[in-house]
Amino acid sequence: MLCAVAVVMALVSSVWGAAEHPRNVILIGWDGAQREHVDQCLSRGELPNLKKLIDQGKYVKIDVEGTTDTKAGWTQILTGYYPAVTGVYSNSRYQPVPKGLSIFERLESQFGPDNFVTVAVIGKKQHCGEINPPTKVRLDDEQTQTSNAEGQKKKARQQPGAGRRPAGKIVEENGVKYRVTPGSPYYGMHTALEVWEFGLMEDQKVGTRAIELLDNYKDKPFFFFVHFAEVDHSGHKYGENSKEYNDALISNDLWTGKIMDKVRELGLADKTQIYVTADHGFDEDGKTHKFAPYVFLATNNKAVSRDGRRQDVTPTIFDAFGVDTAAMQPPLDGISLTKADNRPPAKLGPAKPAQKAEAQTELRTPDVVFVPTPQEVVDKMLETAQVTKDDVVYDLGCGDGRIVVTAAKKYGAKSYGFDVDPQRIKESNENVETNGVGNLVTIEQKDIFTLDLSKANVVTLYLLPTLNVKLIPQLEKLKPGSRIVSHDFAMRGVKPDKVIEINSENGADHTIYFWTTPLKKEQEEVQTQTRRPDVVYVPTPQAVVDKMLELTKVTKDDVVYDLGCGDGRIVVTAAKKYGCKAYGFDIDPRRIKESNENVQKNGVGDLVTIEQKDIFTLDLSKANVVTLYLLPSLNVKLIPQLEKLKPGSRIVSHDFDMRGVKPDQTVEVTTENGAQHTIYYWTTPLKKEEADSGQ
Repeated sequence: MLCAVAVVMALVSSVWGAAEHPRNVILIGWDGAQREHVDQCLSRGELPNLKKLIDQGKYVKIDVEGTTDTKAGWTQILTGYYPAVTGVYSNSRYQPVPKGLSIFERLESQFGPDNFVTVAVIGKKQHCGEINPPTKVRLDDEQTQTSNAEGQKKKARQQPGAGRRPAGKIVEENGVKYRVTPGSPYYGMHTALEVWEFGLMEDQKVGTRAIELLDNYKDKPFFFFVHFAEVDHSGHKYGENSKEYNDALISNDLWTGKIMDKVRELGLADKTQIYVTADHGFDEDGKTHKFAPYVFLATNNKAVSRDGRRQDVTPTIFDAFGVDTAAMQPPLDGISLTKADNRPPAKLGPAKPAQKAEAQTELRTPDVVFVPTPQEVVDKMLETAQVTKDDVVYDLGCGDGRIVVTAAKKYGAKSYGFDVDPQRIKESNENVETNGVGNLVTIEQKDIFTLDLSKANVVTLYLLPTLNVKLIPQLEKLKPGSRIVSHDFAMRGVKPDKVIEINSENGADHTIYFWTTPLKKEQEEVQTQTRRPDVVYVPTPQAVVDKMLELTKVTKDDVVYDLGCGDGRIVVTAAKKYGCKAYGFDIDPRRIKESNENVQKNGVGDLVTIEQKDIFTLDLSKANVVTLYLLPSLNVKLIPQLEKLKPGSRIVSHDFDMRGVKPDQTVEVTTENGAQHTIYYWTTPLKKEEADSGQ
């Protein structure tokens, strides 16, 4: 049987992704990568390696059923099951996945542990990869342990967005109280693998380790799970619309490309399928992913033919390997993305009844999927707004009416709930009737963006940040002293009076934003930076710097321009080693600061000048050596400026070429850690490549 499997797996073609049954599969996780943001990066040419993978195969939409968090996400992806089978519902409600249900265990069982390798290299410390066993600790012992651990916690690097540890369950036995906590989802599965490493945090560490392990296990068929965490961490720290989140996506792409290059270098490109996906997205313009069900899958598997769901990833990989899933018990909940899908649409929120009469009264599609606000958050919102019986409360997007019902029952306030969805109107009216507050509460089906809010003096919200911003013109017409309170989402451009953090009973974190009228507009930050940087800063290894300058044959008579100088290492090396004049340009003030510190530290201030400038507006005529570490699309954008260099000038680029311009030389460099780098070298006048008439 194993011989037959080996024969089947050896039948591969010579083109990436064309193998019917690949010898190897690499599943790459971009934790927290929102589909819309990825699409925007692709359109701007910021993810060239993901684009390369897509060009070789497919890019499909993945919609998330269930909780949009890490434990639930990666468990679904790595098993093919709903939480009802695995017991992993969210970051705060979980258990070890039952033995034998993970993709790692099933592949090892299918092909035999001596014939097949499974590896996991994971960026996160918590929620993905940790292998904590179930615990039962006496409460009095726990207090002592917690006290002793505080100093260690402060020293340890914290994972953004990790939240609190699980509360567990308090049980009493023979008069002694214990806290019982479940083991992590991965506790049972990790022993099946040759390598299970987690907590690496940084993309560079994850990518470098994955490349090392590819070298170690290149001679056997393998399944690798490589998990990058920096996108999720940046989202939690800075927000989805931040430069840092965008840079982290570019970093994920860079290391995905290095893994692809390593596979190609090992001669395994035609035997390996690569899949890139995410466990959840991010709330638009937010720092959380409470409702973030829109992700993606990119692969060089050309057989992938449709959009799908998280639990469809593992069946797709089984299908690629030629594994028969029909006899698996329990039956997989996912369906291979290469096969037809006759399931009902994915449930991203509560189901809406398909009643024609109600559909006709609906003004338009709701702007958000209804996710109920926990009652303890409702109570805190109304407490923060200091509601009294003399107030008029408007809840915009009232859901099941719980906020207006609470305002009426607890404070005796007149309350109005508005929603565009007839199902929510029905639920709200039932809630009003059940609680006997029909004399105080009115529910109306209306478009909140056309409402006159002038009668209200308290407004409650649980909308996306972009919708909060859309409401600003209406909110500005409220009477002075009116109160506005929002669950989880801020209002860009308006400074809150208060921001309150709440930890709910299930361990979930919530934020309440509170404003009073007139609204206080935030002052735009004065920035010396003319625009955000075009690329995430990744330092060029010193060995590559040395080779770049050696290749250009720099002398003391040259003038070197480094476009996007980072920490200044290229210009500092050029000055120290060759005694030439060197200029470093960057748009990011942080890089300028680092470069100037590097210049001062190395005592080359007489030769090196660092300037904060937009490289695409620079006059390059004084330079005769130009160094680059930019994306290919940015290299192309520079061509008109580079064409104005003096004849015989030299241009050298780390890792990225310049489409349409033929390099004089291409050099490969292997650094001490085994990573592969490519250097492209051109001289002026640039030699344009002829268009391929066969395409």
